[in-house]
Amino acid sequence: MFILLAGLGVMVPSIGLSQSAKDLSSAYDAARRIGFVKVHEDYATALLAIQKARLQAQDLAGANAVAEEIKQVRARMAKLTDGADPPVPGLNLAGERSAAQDATATETSKSVQPAQQEFLARLRRGISGINESYHAKAVAAQKQFMAEADLESANALEELKTRLKPESASTEEDLPGDDLLDAKHRRYWIEDRGSWTFKDGKLIGDGNSRIDYKRTVRSPFTLQFDMRVIEGMRPRIYLGRYTIANEGYVHQLLLKPEDQQNRIPYKLGEKYRIRFVADPRFVEFYIDDKLIERREKGLVKPLSMIGFAGGDGYSLGVTEYSNIRLDQLILPRPQ
Repeated sequence: MFILLAGLGVMVPSIGLSQSAKDLSSAYDAARRIGFVKVHEDYATALLAIQKARLQAQDLAGANAVAEEIKQVRARMAKLTDGADPPVPGLNLAGERSAAQDATATETSKSVQPAQQEFLARLRRGISGINESYHAKAVAAQKQFMAEADLESANALEELKTRLKPESASTEEDLPGDDLLDAKHRRYWIEDRGSWTFKDGKLIGDGNSRIDYKRTVRSPFTLQFDMRVIEGMRPRIYLGRYTIANEGYVHQLLLKPEDQQNRIPYKLGEKYRIRFVADPRFVEFYIDDKLIERREKGLVKPLSMIGFAGGDGYSLGVTEYSNIRLDQLILPRPQ
């Protein structure tokens, strides 16, 4: 019997309920190491493709910057294969970055950054998934040993649970409502298409453009932002099953899917304050603090990202977003 580790993308044997803390810990370390090697291998492959593209574009400096990153990745892979647990620059599971990490990120070639961000995000997702999986196994095994009145084994599993819980919880830290366009959040923004500019506290999408804020977001949460459509009529904000969008052939905003027909007109060049409130039981959509709609179908599943579009193929457009704030309440996980 095998299980798939989400994010790390590897299969490992499942563990029986009566496994000791030592057995579970050994299995966890092996699974984590296998996953780390696999993600590093995939990252190295992506880097080689980027290096080739830089060379073909006659960008020798860019190719050399990629080569240095490849060298560091391969060195970590060798240590992981030997059973070590080398630190990964930028992989801070508490969600904060040190000055040294910020300096490293600044020096990294721009062509490498998207692949590097996806690599780090994949590691974080994988660590969260494997820790949650083995934490659940430790809870089940501990209950079994307690039922058998085995105090020593139960206490050993409590230590293992304590070791696993901080990392899995820290990948889902509270989002306290600060501006998502601040520098400390920049690494979470991943461009999908089109042209995007971060300038003076504003995010501007030009043409057929989309950018994603890639973090796991669970309801209840509130997303607020200012939006100013400069050209076109296809701004969109993607929130799981819901989308705030301009549809049709006039300037109007609505909440999709169109369960209701509340279409609110807007003018080019004017700024509007948008608020989206999500709960597992309902969602609410506001414009300039006026409630436009309340839907009784909430957001139960977590969002892996929040997407913003400046325009599409029909209406290329230019849209400016600013003061993007996300207030999220993390509820305790059931034990």
